[in-house]
This record gives sequence, structure tokens and C-alpha cells, in this order.
Amino acid sequence: VLEEALAGLYRGTFAVVATLRTRFAHAITLGNSLGEMGNKQMGPLLIPVVKKVLPEEHEKWAPLVVKYTISTVACSLSWMLLRLFTAFHSAMYGAHLMASGVVTYLVKQKRITPQRAAAFNYTVLTWAVGVLGFLWQLSTGFRLPFPLNLLLFPLTIVEWCLLLLV
Repeated sequence: VLEEALAGLYRGTFAVVATLRTRFAHAITLGNSLGEMGNKQMGPLLIPVVKKVLPEEHEKWAPLVVKYTISTVACSLSWMLLRLFTAFHSAMYGAHLMASGVVTYLVKQKRITPQRAAAFNYTVLTWAVGVLGFLWQLSTGFRLPFPLNLLLFPLTIVEWCLLLLV
């Protein structure tokens, strides 16, 4: 039993790491593409400015400085946007699970009939809770507030370990 549990834990960890690496690669690829477009548009404008700032013996490095600066900014922007999209998706999916769970609970408690539950359109509820969840994540800067950060500290360590693996 222990061997099966450890094998399942290993498979789950491997799947999470593979998913995170894929998302990271996607963000870097998108950022690189944005960087190339930014270099074509902004490079000719920024290179003369950077040449004026650099000492004469380092002016030859201006195109590389501009290229890598724009690419770095584009990759950072891409990573930030991916994080925002993921947070929005998580909030909406969690809201959907909550709304369907509430409806199921109400049916089990015989507060509503199964027919009414099937006809119940909880799109508005899902969107309201999802948007509130997303805005809460934004307002906290994607950090856990005080009591939850202590309670969920072991999971925070797991998250750090996964980020190191990626």
C-alpha cells in the first residue's frame, strides 16, 4: 500500500512539473515573440538613445543591450499575463465548483427539487463569485492573508519546491 501511495505521489508530482514546464515554455516563447516584434518596432528608436548614454568604447553593445532589455521586459510581461489568466481561470473554475456543490447540497437537503436544480442556471452566481475571487486574488497580490498563511504554510513549501523543479 505504501509503495502504491508513493508511486501515485511521484506520478502526480511528475505531471504537475511537466505541466508547469510546459506553461513556462509557453510564456517564454510568447515573450520571445513579443520581444522580436518589439525589437523591430522599438529597436531603431532606442539604439541611438542608448548609444548616447553609453561611453564611446561601449557603443557597439547598444543593439544587444536594447534587444535583450526589450526581450526581458516582453518575457516578464508574458509571464505576468499568464499568471493573471491562470488566476482568472482558477477563480472561475472554483466558482463553478462551488455553485454546483451548493445546488447539489440543496437537492440533498430537499430545499429544491432535482428538476428545479437541473433547470437552475447558475451562470450569474458563477460569474459573480468568480469575479469576486479573482479581484480578491489581485487585491492580496496573490498572497495568503494572515491566518491562512500559517495554516497553509506546508503547502507553500510544496509550491516553492515545485517552482525550483520547474
